[in-house]
Amino acid sequence: MSKKQVVDNNRESTDCDVIDFTLSLSLGAHSLRFFDPIPILMQVIDSVPALQIHCSRIYTILSELFSNALEHGLLHLHSTDKSSAQGFHDYYKKRQQALLNLKEGCIEVHLSFYEDTDGRFLKICMKDSGSGFDVASAFNQESPVYSGRGLSLLRYLCHTLSFSENGTLCEAVYCWHSNCDR
Repeated sequence: MSKKQVVDNNRESTDCDVIDFTLSLSLGAHSLRFFDPIPILMQVIDSVPALQIHCSRIYTILSELFSNALEHGLLHLHSTDKSSAQGFHDYYKKRQQALLNLKEGCIEVHLSFYEDTDGRFLKICMKDSGSGFDVASAFNQESPVYSGRGLSLLRYLCHTLSFSENGTLCEAVYCWHSNCDR
């Protein structure tokens, strides 16, 4: 195989750009209390040369999805509690206490890479075992200064963003090589 291979008529790819793996991680309540999976996931992303320039955006997406699954899905915290600077401070105190008291629940993360005629994509699926939320209402809320900005940011950064299973499963697709690059 040559160092360059033709992917389609409009672009070329080096062999190191081709990514064909998936990664899955499941964290139970005990692990969630003491372990942040984002650095390990980012280590995998950063090891792919073609994705290195996208690391800050992918980090933001992963962090936001994970925080949403943990804080809202499992800890049942509400973003509206962050309606002021003091509320923001109190929110994170509640988060820390709820995390220490977390006895059950899990979050599953699945990363997969794929390529089609439209480009190259990283699909991130984040699933929590919580009770879910009203997705339509969350997308229609006006964003206060301290809360609610995460979904807007995700919609901006992702090629597609969807929720299913009553909001407990989020699928975010990041386009990292095509006309859809941001």
